Amino acid sequence: MAALAAAIVLTGTAFAADVSKKDAALMAITQRPIRDTALSEGSGEPAWKTIPSWFLGNGSRPDLVVKLIVRARD
Repeated sequence: MAALAAAIVLTGTAFAADVSKKDAALMAITQRPIRDTALSEGSGEPAWKTIPSWFLGNGSRPDLVVKLIVRARD
């Protein structure tokens, strides 16, 4: 019951301010503590290495743009 009271106090403030008070209370009650693996576990292969992307520069320094693109690929 204390968790519900704390959840009601938290709602409408900085915690989940963009949802209804009912949803914020549910989030506060069901939120679990952070685990050590969340801070130490790797995220895997970076998406930027496998997903193609394109750079659109302003064209003022084409030599610099090419240098940055080549550097980003490596």
